Amino acid sequence: NLVECQIADYLDRETFLQRLQQGDFLGEKIEAIFHQGACSTTTEWDGQYMMANNYEYSKTLFHYCQRHDIPFIYASSAAVYGGNRQFREALAYESPLNVYGYSKFQFDQYLRGHQSNLTGQVVGLRYFNVFGPKQNPAGPYAAVIPIFINRILNNKACDIYGDGNNRRDFTYISN
Repeated sequence: NLVECQIADYLDRETFLQRLQQGDFLGEKIEAIFHQGACSTTTEWDGQYMMANNYEYSKTLFHYCQRHDIPFIYASSAAVYGGNRQFREALAYESPLNVYGYSKFQFDQYLRGHQSNLTGQVVGLRYFNVFGPKQNPAGPYAAVIPIFINRILNNKACDIYGDGNNRRDFTYISN
């Protein structure tokens, strides 16, 4: 999905982190860090892997941004709410149901602990189900709508769990 992008340079995430920690970017003007990566596989059950990618890596970027007064915009997730029907940014409404949601929840909690002494802007985006062009409707990250369309076109049943009253939003990529 990146083939049409005009990418000026590429660094592997480990190489980027290593160079960041070594101070390789100190002479450059960094306007903001958009940390939209990490492991987004909601079915991943390797807790150490997930916490290394979604928690520790995020902490390192956050502290770098704070030391250098760089705005830090990161991807959290609606998965921190778990099965809760109310989506409020408060601990009482957050109860992740899987390792992915837990890793995002823990980083949000970590930031709450630093909220009173922030030196730079921090924004966490709690994404719900995002969909848009070039999304592989048969891929592992397909949203429920493309899955249902594919199943209906192939005369297959659409599996709906629970009472079918899903309260989650679907957000178009341009939003």
